[in-house]
Formats: sequence, C-alpha cells, structure tokens
Amino acid sequence: LQWLAPFLTYSYLHDSDYTIVASLIGGILALVSIYPPLVLLAVALKWLLLGRLRAGSYPLWSWFYWRWWFVRAVESVIPINYLVGTPLMVLYARMMGARIGRAVHLGSDSMGTYDLVSIGEGSSIGVDCSMLGYSVADGQLTLGPITIGRQCYIGTRTLLREHVTLEDGSRLDDLSMLPVGTVLGRGETWQG
Repeated sequence: LQWLAPFLTYSYLHDSDYTIVASLIGGILALVSIYPPLVLLAVALKWLLLGRLRAGSYPLWSWFYWRWWFVRAVESVIPINYLVGTPLMVLYARMMGARIGRAVHLGSDSMGTYDLVSIGEGSSIGVDCSMLGYSVADGQLTLGPITIGRQCYIGTRTLLREHVTLEDGSRLDDLSMLPVGTVLGRGETWQG
C-alpha cells in the first residue's frame, strides 16, 4: 500500500490533466498520509488481539501464538524502520506498551515483546540491537522481560535474550550478547 498509493495517486492526477508538478505533490502527499494510519493499525491490532503481554511459556500453534504471530506479521509489513533513531520510535514503542524513560535513544526497531521491555532514563540503544524478548524451543513460545536501567549503553548489533537485566550505568559493547537470565551489574561493561 505504501508503494502503490503514491504511484496510483500520481497516475490518477496526471491522467486527470493536472500538471506534472501537481501530480508529483499529490503522490508525495499520498505517501506521507498513508504512513500514520498504517502505524496506528499495528498499534490497534496489538491491543485488540493481544492486550498486555505477560511473561511465560505458550504452546506453539495455540490461539495465543496465532494472534501473536499475526500481530508480528502485520508489524513487519509496515516500515517501522523509518522511525528508528528519531523520537517517533520511542513514541511508537510506548504506544505498543514499552516502558521507556525520558531522553532515550532507540537505534533499533527489533522488539518482539514491547510490553515486557523497560528502558530507564538517558539510555542509548544502538543500531540493529535485537531486544526480541522471546524464543521458540521444545514446542513452546517463551516470552520474558528485558529490563534496562538508567544511563545504560547498548552497542550496535547486540542481542538481548529474554529475562535479562542491565542495571544503572552498565554497558554492553558492540556485537555482544546477553544470554537468558543474565544480570549486568551496576556500572559494569561486558563485551562478547
């Protein structure tokens, strides 16, 4: 839809004897106006179909799993990555249920369990950081919290598994991973 709307709008206006400039402006307006409803659609579907997520294990192919998968599939079609690195990404994550403090930089849109993500004030999340908060094993979808304290730094292309905690002032360097259940202590720096 986000690709076809501008093209079809331009074509319709151009065929209706509008100037090329007016047709281009119409196409651009169609592109800009289609994006907010798509984002709101993802938010609405999340709350209507899932409500607030809770940590736990759910059987694959259960009713909960299908609803969770559908919401994730719809979200993957919408170009949320356009918001990455802007204050709008923080707003979107909050609308999806994440608890995010002030002055947080989100350089990633890779969150699978927004309700279970908590990010403290002044933290910085690097580009392509995976904070999925879920895993699939032994026929179960397991959801778990990710808690990031205040003034934390998480580097580029890092991976945070479910049930992890980064205490205030901690740092996870680039290309690193926190395994399930790990607690990164206050002021500690981990790499690898």
